[in-house]
Amino acid sequence: MVKFSEDLWDSFDVVAQRTEIGTQVARDLAEFLKKRAELEQDYAKKLASLSKTPLGASMFSKQGSVEKEAKSIRTAIVSMQEESAKIANAHLEFSAKLVTDVIKPLETFIKTKEADRKKHISEGQKKQKALTDAKTTAERARDAYVKAGKESDAASEAHEKAQKELSADAENKKLKENEKRASQKVGPAADKVKAAEAAYHKAVETANELQGKSFTEHMPAALDALQQYEQERFGQIQGSVGDFLRLQKLVPTQMDTYLMDFAKQVDAMDHDADIDEFVKNHTSNAREPTPIPIVNYKDNLPVEAAASSSSSSSSSSSKAKEDDKAKAKDKPSEEDKKEEEMFQG
Repeated sequence: MVKFSEDLWDSFDVVAQRTEIGTQVARDLAEFLKKRAELEQDYAKKLASLSKTPLGASMFSKQGSVEKEAKSIRTAIVSMQEESAKIANAHLEFSAKLVTDVIKPLETFIKTKEADRKKHISEGQKKQKALTDAKTTAERARDAYVKAGKESDAASEAHEKAQKELSADAENKKLKENEKRASQKVGPAADKVKAAEAAYHKAVETANELQGKSFTEHMPAALDALQQYEQERFGQIQGSVGDFLRLQKLVPTQMDTYLMDFAKQVDAMDHDADIDEFVKNHTSNAREPTPIPIVNYKDNLPVEAAASSSSSSSSSSSKAKEDDKAKAKDKPSEEDKKEEEMFQG
């Protein structure tokens, strides 16, 4: 198995970034599961409410239409609603267990381990900074040492030049003064070089010591701690996803059991039996119906009497018509009256 402390000993920041991303993944997973649990609970409550309402019932009628249905249909539909109520309860249990068995442990892990993770990262960053500062100090000490060395060399060269010039003209007062001033600068410059060299050596020694400890102690400890965190985080997420899967599988298993009971009622649906029951419950046992007599609207007489009355009425009407015709025959017409007047004239 690879080790961060060996294979990524110089990549502390990369490892720290990975743990940050990993922690965010754990947070996002917890948030997803919380929303899933809320949806399951909401679905369960709505399904339970629907299952409790009789089919066709309303605010105006508590009794549903299914109550008036034949036996096998009614039994199957009622079984369907009971099965729906059981499924709703299964989803409600799933939601509750999702919270207690998966979400809370995951959130506890994140809260507890996040503090440890940040502590390890903070310690590692402090060690990194100390080493960086030590290297910076060593670099500055080196620059100071180089500068002091060059200044010392320049002082020595200036003194040597002054000495040569003085040896060529030993009685020249100005040259004597130049040689004296150059001679006075050589010693302090040499001392400055020694001090700068000592400081430089000390800075390098300190930087090397810290670098050695960083390589053998500080970074390995921090990297091992972060790798341990990564292993625990992986295990926690793996367990959370596995528990989710386990709980999810229970819902279909319960549904299969409920559906088996429901299926029995569906298979038991019998049209002929329902019709027989309907007929049996609504048979009046009445005899065959007798013919309905026709009545006259005037005297409410039975049809025979009405027919006799109608015959007499017809006879009277016919006789009246014959009398009218006889009267019309005896009465002279208009043409007859005109002929008679002409004759008389």
